[in-house]
Amino acid sequence: MISCHRAAELTSRELDQRLPALQELAVGFHRLLCPGCRRYRDQLAEVNRVAGELLAAEGDDQPDARTLTEDARERIRHALRGEAAAE
Repeated sequence: MISCHRAAELTSRELDQRLPALQELAVGFHRLLCPGCRRYRDQLAEVNRVAGELLAAEGDDQPDARTLTEDARERIRHALRGEAAAE
């Protein structure tokens, strides 16, 4: 079984993209047995929902992740991982 740390990483990634079947199965099984990770998933889903509502209330003129350039997305990925961006 995967660790809670790994389950949290995969749970967060699930919000942005579909996981490969094996990872989806592993995190689903982990959450089946781990109430803390189920709560974490529910909390992330709620934060995501509320953030979406706030962005929608601001209007469509606000930029969102879909309008970022690939370069900007890559810099954000590296920053979130604590890595230096490749030059």
